[in-house]
Amino acid sequence: MLIAVATRKGGVGKTTIATNLAAHRASQGHAVKFIDADTDEYGYMWGMLRRHKEVTPNILLAKMTGAIYSD
Repeated sequence: MLIAVATRKGGVGKTTIATNLAAHRASQGHAVKFIDADTDEYGYMWGMLRRHKEVTPNILLAKMTGAIYSD
């Protein structure tokens, strides 16, 4: 399953929704890969903090910039 949380408008809660969806899906036993395409990288930092604190289950992390629509 692929879930995208996206809009050009800032400050609407995209990162909050995406991180909560990722944590919930992972807690239900699903493999989760979190891809942060925001230049602020708050979602990626959330994932790194989770990893540093050894929170389980593990969520794979990636950052993506540039032509994300074609990639």
